Amino acid sequence: MPSKVTTKAKESIQSRLPRKYIPLRQKSADEKRSSKSAPFLSAFFHAVCGFILGCAKFPFGIYPCGTALVFAAGKNCFFSYIGASLACVTYPYGAAPAFAVNTIAFFARAFSSSYNFNEKRHRKLFFSSALSLLCALVAASISGFSKQCVLAGVFYAVCLPAVTFAISSAFPKSLPKGGALSVNGSFCATAFIFVFALSFADLEFFSTAMFFSAVITLFSSIMGDSVHGLLLGIICGVACTGNTLSAALALPVGIAAFASGMCDKRKKAQCISCFFALFSVIGLLLFENGFEKYFFGALLGCVVFYPVSSLMPRIFENRSLLFPTAPFKNTKYEKISHAFSSISDMVYNVSDKLKYPTEYETRQEVQKTLLSVCASCAMYEKCYSRRLYEKENVEDIICERLLSGGLKKSDLPDKYAESCIKLSTTVEKLNDGYAQMISDRFRDNKTEILASEYSSMARLIKYTSQKEKADTTKDPILEEKARCALAAIGIRFSSVKAYGTRMKTVDVNGVVLDKFPCTSAELARYMSEKCDCFFGEPEYIACGDGMTMRMKRARKIKLEYARCACAKGGHGVNGDSVNFFESDEDFFYALISDGMGSGRSAALTSRLTSIFLEKLLTTGTHKTVTLEMLNNLLLSKNDESFATVDLLEIDLLSGDAAFIKAGAAPAYIVRASKLYKIASCTPPAGIVRSFCAESTKFSLEKGDTVLMLSDGIVQSSDDAPWLCEMLAQDTNDDPSRLCDRIISKAKKINLREDDMTCAAVKVV
Repeated sequence: MPSKVTTKAKESIQSRLPRKYIPLRQKSADEKRSSKSAPFLSAFFHAVCGFILGCAKFPFGIYPCGTALVFAAGKNCFFSYIGASLACVTYPYGAAPAFAVNTIAFFARAFSSSYNFNEKRHRKLFFSSALSLLCALVAASISGFSKQCVLAGVFYAVCLPAVTFAISSAFPKSLPKGGALSVNGSFCATAFIFVFALSFADLEFFSTAMFFSAVITLFSSIMGDSVHGLLLGIICGVACTGNTLSAALALPVGIAAFASGMCDKRKKAQCISCFFALFSVIGLLLFENGFEKYFFGALLGCVVFYPVSSLMPRIFENRSLLFPTAPFKNTKYEKISHAFSSISDMVYNVSDKLKYPTEYETRQEVQKTLLSVCASCAMYEKCYSRRLYEKENVEDIICERLLSGGLKKSDLPDKYAESCIKLSTTVEKLNDGYAQMISDRFRDNKTEILASEYSSMARLIKYTSQKEKADTTKDPILEEKARCALAAIGIRFSSVKAYGTRMKTVDVNGVVLDKFPCTSAELARYMSEKCDCFFGEPEYIACGDGMTMRMKRARKIKLEYARCACAKGGHGVNGDSVNFFESDEDFFYALISDGMGSGRSAALTSRLTSIFLEKLLTTGTHKTVTLEMLNNLLLSKNDESFATVDLLEIDLLSGDAAFIKAGAAPAYIVRASKLYKIASCTPPAGIVRSFCAESTKFSLEKGDTVLMLSDGIVQSSDDAPWLCEMLAQDTNDDPSRLCDRIISKAKKINLREDDMTCAAVKVV
């Protein structure tokens, strides 16, 4: 092979450069002109922020955020002052005192900095602390040092410097002593305050807080990474609920932000679509009522973010400090994973305690039951048992026995038991009432599902950390093979670097193209043979005055696939869902999900299952963790939602494949004249708390056909003979024709009507 390559006639450099050539990018004239609008955008942004933060009402009726922004703002302090002052007209105690405070803050900074507003952070904190103490003393003295005003003054004296510190630390000109962690912590605190302020402006059918949360979370996910998006999404989800500070929205916003951050950042529309789809699906499943305003707020936020995202980097000039890549190494991922794991354990403990009624709730139920039984008794007015009730401590005994497992007649004092003519009815109703309380608690208690979600998040982050580490791990053996192979055919270069465990990459730096001995296609074949790894054609990247040639591991197999489906007779909607999609890491997935039952209800459950798995698996998340999260999602619905999962995963780089089945019908592999069946005996997703699925691994060869069926076609192990006979007749059918033949035959043979779905994947 080397001698054949070296003797080839040399071609011109331009004719051999592939389409993947990447030149250095220069700034366009439009970008230079658009940068002139940055001051106006920044000024308008500060004015709007001043107004919104100025409207944020804290406990005790104080409004410190607008003044804090006046203290923290930089060269646009005047516009922040204008916005905060306009917000004063909304204050219930009048605009004059707050306007005076903002004016003192502005001119104090102006005189101390000679109108440059470039003081150090400690000076800003000094002025804000001094002014907050002065305001607290004045307010307390005017009110005669009443308890309420003193508490409000103390709270204001604490909040104003704290908010000033958070805002001034969120957008520093240079990395502070505390490092990136303090910058990101301050940014998250500022985002929480901003969303909290907007939550008071929510309309009945539209949430302005969720609108901003969607914009800032997408900004964090796309400009930063998935972990930044997850943390900021959880924070904004809590702040969206305003005074209630409920964590209900934290789960959908956090998961949606994490998934969008794992998408390809260059495809902004894909990131936005992933965020909105996951947020909508999880939110609609968790909320029965009141989700409409958050849905429309997130929708508008996603729509607005697409054009506004190009302006945000110019508004946030120091965004590189907000989302630094170097300080956030794998140890950070591991710490975050450990934190979520600890939270999961804590929530599990809380969940166990919330499963059973408290003593106070039990005592209230006992009093209510006894009152209803005694009121219907004929001896109620002259009842002797009523006098013994308190004397014998009957209520304490009943509560103790109910909390211990149940009440019996023998547990009650003899005098009370002998005198009560409705004792049997009373004991029965007490036990039934307590059992109903436990049933209601089990039905309404979603903390265990939340704990499981936190556990899944921890594993998801840990897996992402390990995967990123594997993608950057050096491969010295491959590096040495590549160096020797390139030197053998006379390619001139300065250095070779090889890294990655599965997604192997070879970077050849300092390549000299004017004496290149072969074409790109020939080089790919040669390197594949010498390095024992199938490479694609190289891409060339201009780096200053030099050139880097990058070769990546290419796909080993190609697939053809098709589907065919038929709804149950009399129904216009098929309850089965079939989907084909690929991940960013060269994995192919084929999925059939069968919603329990038929018609629209089954179709909705199977469609949700299909969308959820597609959105997460395409970003490269771990399939086991993803399926566990799907199971928790279906469990969290108040109605019974079950769905089978028949998932085929094919590694396009190696040809290895795996079936993951949960309650699914058998699948078949056709290889030459042989037929292999893969079946499982696991329940569908959404039935039991602990998700159960069977995984079967195998390797694919050229010409293999994988056949996936729903239970409407193959309902048991005895249904296979006709299918085996059909597959034995012609094994060279293309997937589309094969699916049509199977559906047509199943309609004639199967006696019980059901939704039918068939999918075929062939290795070509």
